[in-house]
Amino acid sequence: MKFLYLSAFILSAFFVLPASAQLSSSGTPTGETLSFGAEGGFGFYSKAYTPYDYEIQVLSKFEYPIIQDNLNLTASLGYAKFLTDQTVRYIFGRPDSYTQPAYNYVTAKVGGKLYVNDFLYGELEAGASVSLTNKYETELIYSPGVGISFPIFDTKAIDFGVRYEGWNQKDNYGDVIIKQFMSFRLLYKFGIGQHNN
Repeated sequence: MKFLYLSAFILSAFFVLPASAQLSSSGTPTGETLSFGAEGGFGFYSKAYTPYDYEIQVLSKFEYPIIQDNLNLTASLGYAKFLTDQTVRYIFGRPDSYTQPAYNYVTAKVGGKLYVNDFLYGELEAGASVSLTNKYETELIYSPGVGISFPIFDTKAIDFGVRYEGWNQKDNYGDVIIKQFMSFRLLYKFGIGQHNN
């Protein structure tokens, strides 16, 4: 819970910054944008209750400006895989380790993204995870985060972010297997709207 409160505090700080902070066209593409990329994360909870410690994901994100140059509506879709600590150890050649089944999910989230200057932003998304591996129930997920967008051309940018994500995924026995984790994201973003032409 401490990480949840910390994440909420960091995100709220972005929303109470002075309204005079503006995003210039040199900072990131304006108008509608589409991003593609990958992320990886790790859990920070007790392994005794949630053994799936590592997450890797490929994802896409769409942004639509609500308040020009400051606030964007976001929608993201991802394919996520969760691995146990033992499986990761096995991948890296630890002789005392063994493989365990990976869990695969499709994630869908919507939310908002607030730019507080030319590059820095805070965001908050919520949505659902759908299991592809087992017949687990669809679970609600929520995700506050912060990031930086670096322009590389007039309508393109590299987006680096870090976020907290809260899950409550349970297995068939009612045990929580995925609960909460921190994730680092790298996206390639480009303009697709008329403002980016």
